[in-house]
Parts: sequence; structure tokens; C-alpha cells
Amino acid sequence: MGLKKQFDSKRYEPPVIDLSNKNNSHTLLVELTGSNKTVLEVGTSTGYISKILKERGNQVIGIEIDPEAASIAKNYCDQVIVGDIENLDLEGLFEPEYFDVVVLGDVLEHLQWPDVFLGKIKRHLKPTGYLLVSLPNIAHGDVILNLLMGKFQYTDAGLLDKTHFRFFTLKEIAEFFDTMDYQIADLHTTIFELGNTEVDVDWDSVPPEVLRFVKSLPHSNTYQFVFKVYLKEYNLVSNGVSIAKMNCFQGCIPFRDAYLVSLEETLSQIYNSNGWKALRVYYRLRDRFFQEGSQRKRILKKTLALLGKSFLYLKKAIFYWKQFGFWTALSKTLKKLQSPKGNIPFHLHDDESRPEKTNRKIKPAVDILIVTFNSAESIGKCITSLLHSSYENLGEIIIADNHSVDQTIEKIQALVPDARQSIQILMNQSNLGFGRAVNFGANHSRNELLLLLNPDAMVSPNTLSVLVDTMEHFGEKCAAVEARQIPFEHPKLYNPVSLDAVWFSGCCVLLRKAAFQEVGGFDENIFLYAEDVDLSLRLKNAGYAIKYCPKAVVSHEIDPHQARPHQKIYGALSNLYLRAKYGQKLSHWLFSMVGKILHRDMVFPNPLKVFSYLYKGWSNKYPQISNLKGYFPAVGFGYEILRRRGHNVSILPFPHEALVSVVLRTHDRPELLARVLKNLGNQTYEKIEIIIVEDRTKTGLLVVEKFRSLNLRYFHYDGTKGRTGAMNFGLLQARGDWIYCLDDDDVIFADTIETLLYYATHTPSLMAYGGSLELLTDDNWTGILRPGYFQAYDQEKLKRENFIPVGTFLFHRQILEKTGMLDESLEILEDWDFLNRLGQKTDFKYVPKDFLIFLTPLDTQKRLERQRRLDEAYWQVVKKNKR
Repeated sequence: MGLKKQFDSKRYEPPVIDLSNKNNSHTLLVELTGSNKTVLEVGTSTGYISKILKERGNQVIGIEIDPEAASIAKNYCDQVIVGDIENLDLEGLFEPEYFDVVVLGDVLEHLQWPDVFLGKIKRHLKPTGYLLVSLPNIAHGDVILNLLMGKFQYTDAGLLDKTHFRFFTLKEIAEFFDTMDYQIADLHTTIFELGNTEVDVDWDSVPPEVLRFVKSLPHSNTYQFVFKVYLKEYNLVSNGVSIAKMNCFQGCIPFRDAYLVSLEETLSQIYNSNGWKALRVYYRLRDRFFQEGSQRKRILKKTLALLGKSFLYLKKAIFYWKQFGFWTALSKTLKKLQSPKGNIPFHLHDDESRPEKTNRKIKPAVDILIVTFNSAESIGKCITSLLHSSYENLGEIIIADNHSVDQTIEKIQALVPDARQSIQILMNQSNLGFGRAVNFGANHSRNELLLLLNPDAMVSPNTLSVLVDTMEHFGEKCAAVEARQIPFEHPKLYNPVSLDAVWFSGCCVLLRKAAFQEVGGFDENIFLYAEDVDLSLRLKNAGYAIKYCPKAVVSHEIDPHQARPHQKIYGALSNLYLRAKYGQKLSHWLFSMVGKILHRDMVFPNPLKVFSYLYKGWSNKYPQISNLKGYFPAVGFGYEILRRRGHNVSILPFPHEALVSVVLRTHDRPELLARVLKNLGNQTYEKIEIIIVEDRTKTGLLVVEKFRSLNLRYFHYDGTKGRTGAMNFGLLQARGDWIYCLDDDDVIFADTIETLLYYATHTPSLMAYGGSLELLTDDNWTGILRPGYFQAYDQEKLKRENFIPVGTFLFHRQILEKTGMLDESLEILEDWDFLNRLGQKTDFKYVPKDFLIFLTPLDTQKRLERQRRLDEAYWQVVKKNKR
């Protein structure tokens, strides 16, 4: 573009654009642009791409240096500007923040000073807008082979086009945009294998070993890189995808195929084993005599449940009898039997302010510790993601290898020359297990912060920065900060307000090394699984805090439904060990363990051999156990008081630019308002506005002043329609296309709005809802947490039962045109009435995941009074919707 025209621009026009061919830069440019946007296409040529973009509802302005090509492009663009992009006065041509997308398809390599142009175009890009760039890869294998043979011959088009001023590899691309204060996201590649480009290679002169080496180089078969580029001010925690995540996908295909073959062989062995045949006989007998849904099956389930509870109560009664005497034992047992069903203590405290970014100029150095064992398939992607981290003070990458026998070490060594910092490889002579390997690696760490990372996990560019900021905010007593795993996460519960977690997963967690060493590191008696739970409990018992950081993202693609025999074996053994270590009796957990082993999901060829293995392992560890006293919250066979349902609901961060209006009603409860505002500040979807409607009082004004960093609008409602009128008033103030309603005594999990928005945008009903948990409390802070509503959509059942509370559903504002506003004659259950009216017109999208914690009174009299009011409103709504 900056070069005088040596060739007709029409020579770049392809004969046809096949949008079904994903291995084509034109197709990728069209798809990544999307629809209904304001687009600037630089180098529009004859408008062959502009034509398709216009058909998709975009407003397209083109810039073209060739007048003849521009005259053709005018037929497809809203406007075409003829001129050299490097010399045009962009300030005089375009308004500030005007374009959603600037398309630079094979343009930057033609410019003399692309950095000058990128600096000028920033002013005309919307804050949420992006550049869409395609660049040829000079490091293609055909070019490398010619260079090795002393040849660098230009061509009329392609990788070595005669009009190219600049040449790029992936590393130079990343560094170039980083220096220009841009950030890269959504990296895609087009693939042309060696010998299939326009570059002519003398294949007879290429030694076979050289050819094999060139083919093994990263991106040696990549012809073009196609990617989005955002301004650095734009937060990519929810929307961005790291370069590293896309970097190695092509190289994974051979490993995937080999893995599938090995899985087929394993399945064949399992199906032919005696243990599997015996299980099939058992399942046939069970299905014949205790069919699902039958009366016999229901009686069996209730009987087993009753026996289990009776056994537990008997154990507690005997324990209390021995410790305190008969009457105390009787009193405690009766109190337990009379308490609400599913009693689980839970503290919804809020003793911290909202974490903010620290102003510290020099960030602390962070070492990375990765334990590997036959991790060749994934370690390349993991380390590459670290090398593209935006954290400014990345320390040393420490690899503690547990005697891998595949190509793990070779894969790591191949990445060393490209690293910004050193990679230290520690070679163990045997498989030490995860905990011992971490302890060994931590002794070689020189910095005070240590990131534990699984070899099959990939961090986003800003993951480490967010983790460090969170740990610095919470101070010296914060010992661990865990990142959010996508698309699958652990089902453990965390506090949505304070972000306190019961335990952390070792997949991706930032540790304060001083605290880690103070409690003795990992328990080396645990070979695999639950060692992170044990360390978490010891840290909490030592007075340290453990935090969950939902805005720090790590990709850890594990199928929660996949049966992994080693996890079942070591998981059961470690589970039993922990309970003995923390003072639990052996008998109950041993029965639980046996039940797990014989569970139908197990795929062990011989359950008796597995039990024998576990028994021997347990016997060897039993003498080493010293019982601990302290915090141990586990209920049942898990490691927490209650699991959040829906951890297997898969959702990746997605580039959605819609504004969500959160309508929050309140009345003279400043403490609750402060808590829910802090809760909303933890949301992973950040493009939200919070509309606060205070009914008749103004006590929330002082609270709002403390949360001005959020996108808040406060309204005082002085109407006569009560809480329903207040919500309607808030709906009228909403500016967003999507609406989410919330009461001040509810809290939501960090991914609630993001997940509901994703599913709502992918359903014709434009409405999605999920499940909830119930907190029984009298002081609005501490109480009994138990499962709430978790009901798939049933239109007829919705007419009889309100199973979709406020705070579990999100909808498009178009729905208000169908149903009208909330019925202000209803003081309560107005949301159920609204959903009933909507349900008569469309179905709802159900997302099987817990999103909300709602409060109900723990006091019996208060609960009865609340239920009386609900019953009165219930029949009012039923009668109304029958008409």
C-alpha cells in the first residue's frame, strides 16, 4: 500500500471465495468480522470481500490505492476512498471511535511504516472494536529450506511477494503488536504442507534428516496467521483467547489418533475381562428386579437411605454417650433429628472490600512449577502459553519430571531457546507422585510466589497478573489463590462474596511459598489426588486464607464423565487416608470406599484385585498417620460441605458485546446492598450496568458512593406500588438489551451472568434460567446451606409450582413487549406470574447449574409466617392464570 503500484490490485482477487473452506484467509476474515458492524476494509481491491460483508448486514467503507479496482469496489461498499493509507488524513476522514472492525487482509506487510498507521487508527476504533489482521508466515518450511540452500527468490504473489516491505514470524507478530499497545486474540492459521506453496524448492537437494527437522518446527506448515487485535485497555479475561491456546492444535492430531487407538484397545480388554462380565450379570439382575421408576426401586432407595442415616446417628449417639454421658447423648441426638433437613453450616460473610488492582510499580517475581510424567502431548501448549503471558516479572519455569519415558523432556528442551526466562529441568529417577515432586521442585525456587500448574493446562495472557493482584490485595494472610478452570471446573462451593474457598485445586494455583513451607508442604504419604485438599486444610487451620479468583482463567480440558482408573484407585485411597488423618473413624469410610469401587461407572477388570491393592496401600500408610485436630468440613465422601451442581456445564469465554442491565431493588438494608454490590463486582462478564432502585428509603446512597468503580445508576423510588412497582421502575430505566433481576438479599456465583447470557443468546426463546441454593438464616450472614431449586423446564409444572426464583433467569428486553411488565397488584410471587405469562408464549432454556443463593428464615415462626404470605399469593396467581 505504501509502495508505488507495480502490479494491478485485481491480481489478488481469487476466482471464487468458498466460505465452506475454513483453511482460507478470506473465509476466516469474513467469519471473524461477523455481522451488523461498521467496518473499514483497508486494501479492498475490487470489493470481493466487501460484497460478502455487506450481504451480512455490515456497513463497509473501503480504502484502495488502485483507482481501477476502487471503481469496481464502489458497487459493493457504502463508500470507497482512493488513496495510499500511509498518506491519507484519517483525522479528517473519520470520526473518533467510529469503527467496530478494521480489516487488514494481507496489508501490513506492504506498508513501509505499519507502526505509524497502527498508531493513527487507534483513535477511530471503538473501545470494544478490533483490528482483523492476516499476515503471511515467513517461517514456512518451504522458505526455510530455500534459505538453508542459499536461496531467497521473490515471487509475483504469496509468501515472498515482490511488493512486501515487511516479513513476520509469529514471535515478531506478538512483539510488534505488544509494542504498539495492542493485544492479540483468536489466533487462527491456514495450513499448506511443505511443497504446496508458490515457493519453488529443489527437493532432490534436501537431505531427509533436514526435511524431518524442518517439518518438526512450530508452524512450519502455517501459510498465514489470521487474528483479532484489541486495544490493551480492553479486558480479555472473559473474551480473549491466548495465542498459545491456538498455537499447537495442528500438532495434536497425530497424538490424538494414537490415543484413540490405545483407548479402543483398552476398551476391548475391559469388555473381555471376567470382572466386566460379572458386572453385566449384576446389572441385568438389578434392572430386572429393581427397574428405574418402579415402586420396588423407590422402596429400596428409601430403605438404604434410612439405614445409612440410622447408622450415622447411632455412631454419634455412642460417641456422645462415651464422652458426655447418656442424657447429653440423648439430647444432642434428638436435636440433630429435629433440625432442618440437609443442615449444613455456611457463612456468607463479607469482611473484605472489593479487590482492586494494586498500584505497586514493580510486581513480585513468580516462579512456575510444573510436575510432568509422560506429558509430551500437552507440555508444549502449556509452556508456550506461559511464554506469551503478559506478566512483567515472570521468574523461572521449574520442571519436576517424574521419570517420563516419552518425549516430554525433548519437547521442553525444544522450547528453551524461545523462552524469555530460563527453564530448569529436575530429573527424578522414579515417579515420586505429585506432592513429593512439588516439594522437591519448590526447594529449587528462589522467589516468594510460586505458581503450580498442570502440564495439560494453558493460562491466558493476563492470568498471572490477576492472580498476583488478588493475592496482594488480600495480604500476607492469603496463602493461595486458585484460577478458574474452563470449560470444566471442580464442583466445590466457594463464597460468591468474599471468594473464600474450602480448598484449592493444584491445577493452577498461586502459592505464598513462606506459608507453604510453614505447614510442611504437601503430605508425601499421598501419592496422587487429595494432596491439594490436605494442604488447603492445613493452611486454613494455620490461620491462612484461600481464595478463588474467577477472573483468572486457565484452560484445562478434562471430561468429568471420563472414567480414569488411576483416579478411582488413588482417589479412594487418599480419601480414606485423609479421614483417618483428621480423626474420622475407619469403618464408615471403608464401607463408602468399597461402594465406590463397585459403582457401575468403574471400569476395573477385577474389583477384588483393586480392593486388595487399596487394602495393601492403606496398611502401609496406617502406621504413619498422626491424627490432627482442626477444620475438616467434609460431608459424605466429598471434601466440602456441599457441592455446587452443574460443574460439567461447558462454556468457553465468548466475545459478546451486549450490555446486561442488572435491576437491583432494595429497601433500607445498606449492609445487604453493600454485600450484593461486592458480589456483582466479582462477575466474570464485565459489560453490565447495575440499576439500583431503593423503595421509599435512601439509606443506600452512602453505600453506592463506595462502589463508584462499578457501572452504577441509583434511583429513589417513592411510588405506592411497593417492591413490584420498584422493579418495574428499574426495568424502565434499563439501557441493555438483556435484563437480569436481583433482590438485595440474594447473591450469585461469579459466572452467573456470563453463562446465562451465553445460553440465552443461543435459544429462540431469548431466556435462560438455572438452579439455586437455599441459605436458612436469621442474621442474613450465617446459617444452614442446602440444595434449592434444580428443575428442568416443564410448562405444566410451572403453572403449579414456582421453581424459577428471581436471580436465576436472564431474558431479552423483547420479552417485555410480549408479556408486559410485572403485575403491580401482586406484592410477592410477581416473578412467578411474569414467568407464567411468558411460558404461555415460549419455552425456556434450562441450564443445569446452580447460579443463586437465596435467603429464607431459619426461625420456625418466621418461616411459617413467610409461608403463609406465599400461600395467599400462590392462589391469587393460580386463579389469575386460569382465566
